[in-house]
Amino acid sequence: MGTKTLTKLLMASLTLMLSVSVAVAGTFALFSDKTNVTNHLSAGTLKIGLERVELVKNVPDPTTGMPTETVDNETKDFTAADSSNVFGVGANEHIAPGSSYQAEMHVVNAGDIAFTYSVAIKLDLSTDDENTELAKQLIVYVDGAAEGVRLSDCKREDGLVVVSEKLVQKNTTDSYFTVKIVFAPSAGNAAQEKEVNFDLIVNAEQYVADITDQKQKISKGEDI
Repeated sequence: MGTKTLTKLLMASLTLMLSVSVAVAGTFALFSDKTNVTNHLSAGTLKIGLERVELVKNVPDPTTGMPTETVDNETKDFTAADSSNVFGVGANEHIAPGSSYQAEMHVVNAGDIAFTYSVAIKLDLSTDDENTELAKQLIVYVDGAAEGVRLSDCKREDGLVVVSEKLVQKNTTDSYFTVKIVFAPSAGNAAQEKEVNFDLIVNAEQYVADITDQKQKISKGEDI
């Protein structure tokens, strides 16, 4: 087929299309009207609350020096970021090899958006080598884990994440985690008279369905 023939066919097709458009425009004259619907969209809030619901301490009694276990079941709110001590360590309270603190924490969804949260332990970055000797002997256990992590391994900018991506939906009341700190029974004299400071950090992030989950729901005809 020559070039001239191809050009004529293309032009004919375009002309036909234009003719149809003109015909449609000229044939129908419909009544028309319009209305406006005002839509209100309000962004939700992501708000996390944190409470300690139980504290179990096993430390030397300040009077006798004997290992003594105490249990505090009073709920205490730690939502506000301040210097409050989750483990209830007193000003003149000391620990010894074998001492332990265990706090059961309740994560509260105080907003209206589902979120996931992570828990990190952060050793104060200013901890010097001498006091790090104590941090090496403090073992952190989360949710009854068989193996813990040494507090000295948590000396990093954002801390060491020990719990990750736990989901808390709106109105959920059963989201808990436990953190236990144990002074290794085998600790030597290098840890004596040392002092450490560390933070318990809980980060919340809006829950977003995984792409894989979305594809599976689409294949099943479910809403996403």
